[in-house]
Order: sequence, then C-alpha cells, then structure tokens
Amino acid sequence: MVDHGVGNRATSAPEEPQANTLRADLLRHWDALWTFIRVEGVEPTNTVAERAIRPAIMWRTICFGAHSAAGSRVVERGRPVSRHVVNRGDPPSPF
Repeated sequence: MVDHGVGNRATSAPEEPQANTLRADLLRHWDALWTFIRVEGVEPTNTVAERAIRPAIMWRTICFGAHSAAGSRVVERGRPVSRHVVNRGDPPSPF
C-alpha cells in the first residue's frame, strides 16, 4: 500500500458515506493531483482547457443546444477542429 501522508486519519474518520467517497477518490488520484509540482511546465489549473470549451458552452446556451444526435456530433467535432485551426494561426473556414 502506498503511504499518501494521511496516516491513520483516513481510517479513523467517522462513517460518513460522502466523506468516505471523497477520501477514496482523493487517494485513488493522489499522484495525479500533485503532477504540477513534480513535472515542470504542467499548469496547476485547467484554465486553458476551460477557455477552449467556453465558446461551445456559450453556443449551446444561446442556441438551446442541438436538436438531434447528428447535430450534437457536428458540434462536438466541428467546434474543436475550428478552434484548433484558429489557435494554429490559420484563418477559419469561410463556409
């Protein structure tokens, strides 16, 4: 078993289902939670990812989402591709 630095506190906690679930999730992902400290260049936040998906979220909010499964596929695949093109410095497609 890996010592996560939480000692006996993890086993002596009261029986609270939500607390137990949170504790189990934290311990399961403990190494990933601290990657930004060990690996140079890893951001401690996901701000870049949140900014990348914000236009799609705003579109979905304003347009009340897609009205079919096919429409959902167009949005989930088309928005990231167009965003990548713009981020690369190329002009977006004229169509």
